[in-house]
Amino acid sequence: MDDQPATCRVLLAENGRIVRLAELGDEVGTALGIAIFGSAFNAGYRHDVARFAGTLPPDVAEPVRYSAAAALGFALRSEPAGDLDVNAIEDGAHHDFTIGLRWAVLVGAALLTLTAIYTALRAPGRSTDSGKAISGIADEIAPVPL
Repeated sequence: MDDQPATCRVLLAENGRIVRLAELGDEVGTALGIAIFGSAFNAGYRHDVARFAGTLPPDVAEPVRYSAAAALGFALRSEPAGDLDVNAIEDGAHHDFTIGLRWAVLVGAALLTLTAIYTALRAPGRSTDSGKAISGIADEIAPVPL
């Protein structure tokens, strides 16, 4: 047997499937992460911004409700006029963005905790015969060029 670690060797017949499966896991995980954390952020932002946007004129409240970036853009492009306080809009957008981010982080922490608990409860124990199982397939394993 050669000097390469086991992590550099794969079954030649399974190489393509393993790579495709790893890429599929990455893509699905990314898509789910964006969907879940984006939804949690939007829920937190929109929940908190509703209170603040209700005090603004309707033409100003619409971009503020849309997103934190739109609210900041509006505040930075606008000049104070009458009873419209653009600094309050900017501060409110920062605060509401922070609330949305907090919701997303809490959802992520909850998912991470649930995953850790599930893994601890459902993961198989370590086998003491791992060396015997690997030696039986040593002829089918070939080094992967790095």
